[in-house]
Amino acid sequence: MPLLFLTILFSAGLTVYFAISMVRRLKVLNDPVYGFITLSDELLLEVLDQPVVQRLRRIRQMGLAHLVYPGATHHRLLHALGTMHLTARTLQNFRDQDIPFTTEERLALLVATLLHDVGHGPFSHALEGALSEVGSHEALSALILETLIPLPEEIRSKALHMLQGTYPVAWFNHMVASQLDMDRLDYLGRDSFFTGVSEGVIGSERILSLLTVSDGLLAIEEKGIYSVEKFLLARHLMYWQVYLHKTVLSAEFHLLNILRLARTLWKQGEAVSMPHNLERLLIASTPREKLEAFAQLDDADISYGIKMWAGSKDPWLRDLCCRLLERRLFKTFILPTAPSPELLETLRNRVTNRLGQGADSYYLYHGPLINDYYHCDHMPILVRTKKGQLLPAHRISPTIDALARNIVTQKYFVMIPDFLARDEQLTENFSFL
Repeated sequence: MPLLFLTILFSAGLTVYFAISMVRRLKVLNDPVYGFITLSDELLLEVLDQPVVQRLRRIRQMGLAHLVYPGATHHRLLHALGTMHLTARTLQNFRDQDIPFTTEERLALLVATLLHDVGHGPFSHALEGALSEVGSHEALSALILETLIPLPEEIRSKALHMLQGTYPVAWFNHMVASQLDMDRLDYLGRDSFFTGVSEGVIGSERILSLLTVSDGLLAIEEKGIYSVEKFLLARHLMYWQVYLHKTVLSAEFHLLNILRLARTLWKQGEAVSMPHNLERLLIASTPREKLEAFAQLDDADISYGIKMWAGSKDPWLRDLCCRLLERRLFKTFILPTAPSPELLETLRNRVTNRLGQGADSYYLYHGPLINDYYHCDHMPILVRTKKGQLLPAHRISPTIDALARNIVTQKYFVMIPDFLARDEQLTENFSFL
């Protein structure tokens, strides 16, 4: 009897131990878009706890879009978790379809999608390339994954190849970055939710359920073609209505000019204080030091700098910072064609006469707006037909073909300060859309 009692007690103890272990390794997050997201892999929890990843909580997903859409204050970590969640859902569907992949490949793909945007700097795309010599956030994400995040080497190598699009099994790369990847499926639905712009709502559940792998490539079943049409149209509309909204553009270029001017003054030895983390980046001498300094930066550093510089002795820097803090942004005109050189010269002269030589570099901005939402000829969305053929989506859908080939994808913008915008004789030269 004592032996039986001890056996039962030992078994019960093991059950409790494993239950406690499972509870410790399980994390359930309540996402406003998808509901509950479960993280049960201990490695993913360890990656999520890394400071460079937690820093994404302090970087807004949509930069300064909240100045137009007040609800757009969600952060990059939400998007990273959502992208990983959609990846996990899709992999489960693939397993049900008997599409082969190993445990290591699954974990590496989840790591890659979780970290695909870890290279974003403060205010996301608004300062893309402005704070790092490496360039794009994709390149920085790969560099951070390679050097700053502790991972088993096998997982790191696979995840890095997937992130860079060089993994030998192509569909893993397509899940991370393609024209129908987990990144786009999450940010369209998420940004639509937080901005309240219903045009961005997509049928992500339908798309996920119909994704498959054919000839080693990511594809969607033919019966999902209408969901793809809706997805592409939503992306097209979200770009013009939200991401390329003229006031959002004005705010983002305004921020970029503030940072340019502050750095110029600082390098010239002017009395311009820098936030600690930003100064650390500016004085870093080696690639490793620069990467580590960049990995400490977030929105708070730049926001603090703007509040400091609003009291600067430099009149341009002080004015630009006060304008952004008080939302007195430059007027933005959207044009169907590029403005004439004569008009631009007139604008430059007016700014120079009003504010002094060189002011046009910070108070006048112009350039093309490109709605780069779909390419028929570069990594097109693939459709597996009912007969088993693998065809580009535009070959199946006349709607997609028309969207990709006939819709205007480029416009132009000119940003000018309010003292010029009030001049009706000057602004009548613009052809408004």
